[in-house]
Amino acid sequence: MVIPRQLNREQVLIAALLFALAAWGYKSYEQRQARRASEQAVQTIREIRETAALRAFWSAKGLRKKIRQLKETLPSTVIKTFTIKRNKTVILLQEIDGRTLNRFLRRLGRLPVQFNTLSIRGNTGRYTLECQCKW
Repeated sequence: MVIPRQLNREQVLIAALLFALAAWGYKSYEQRQARRASEQAVQTIREIRETAALRAFWSAKGLRKKIRQLKETLPSTVIKTFTIKRNKTVILLQEIDGRTLNRFLRRLGRLPVQFNTLSIRGNTGRYTLECQCKW
């Protein structure tokens, strides 16, 4: 009769160890899940803030004025078309030299605009630029 008691005690001890191991595994799993959820929430908040900042940047009220100022830096002889309607701009420049073209494109590239079309054709140091952009 002594042997069944020892087996019973060993069985209880093994069952308790297995239960403790299972509880530890469950606790670790839940902690990892909580950490992932927290990291995901922080990432989502970061993306929302970035989106809001970009939205404010792209919908800047002064952008139309900056594009008009860009037009004023060009010689009037090269401007064929330069129209600004709502949030779109159509630009056609003809017989523009390389230096002026580079300066114009650098300044236009610094503005937060999206180019729909950009075509540059050259002929012996003179260029034609067609550009449609929006913001």
